[in-house]
Amino acid sequence: MDGEMYENELDTEEADAIAKSELQKLQDDRKTLPVYPYREQLLEAINNHQVYLERILRKPEINAFSEELKAHQKALLPDNFTVLDRAMIEHNLLSASKLYTNIRFLMKHEICYK
Repeated sequence: MDGEMYENELDTEEADAIAKSELQKLQDDRKTLPVYPYREQLLEAINNHQVYLERILRKPEINAFSEELKAHQKALLPDNFTVLDRAMIEHNLLSASKLYTNIRFLMKHEICYK
């Protein structure tokens, strides 16, 4: 019985070692990816890449996007906002909070290393 347990443990350790080596290969492949994928021209070819980059959207960008929407997507909600208006407000709030977090982090860095 002890021999079987020992063999099972070896099989498990062997499987773990194989999984680790495969994961390491994936990690190494990932390190070769571009550091700044948002600078890729392919991403800029996407019409609304600003949304994917979580940047704050201004009125001209929102208007350009709204021109691509169909009539039923521009319908007014009971509170006199469209779905697009609500989505853009939420998006800009989230983007601003991330920007604020990054600024706070940079300020902490400056204070600590002065």
